[in-house]
Amino acid sequence: MKSPLLASVLLAVAQLAAAQTQYNWRVYNNGGCDHNSSAAATFPPNPAPAGIADVDTCISVPQGIDWNRLEVGIGTLEMFTFCGDHCTGDVLETDDTGCNLPPPGCAIASFIGFPPE
Repeated sequence: MKSPLLASVLLAVAQLAAAQTQYNWRVYNNGGCDHNSSAAATFPPNPAPAGIADVDTCISVPQGIDWNRLEVGIGTLEMFTFCGDHCTGDVLETDDTGCNLPPPGCAIASFIGFPPE
């Protein structure tokens, strides 16, 4: 027989996860998501805190830099990375891998995350 307390705790955790409306993010230009990367290889630049984005909101990053990885701090989003700013141009959709790639042949210029359907 399962404990009513355990069931209540599991329900509360599930509701909290479903209510996730923001996530942390950082882009890298050195081919990985290494937290020890230099300030020149990251945006927001290390050691500043990661950026915070609202779910369902497009984020554009500084242009003219070969941002080739997007790290997000939650593993339950469908991420879309774009070649153009304001979530335009070629797009790559992924289930958040933690260290997301750009669309083939370009740098990450913007991104957006949605809760999985």
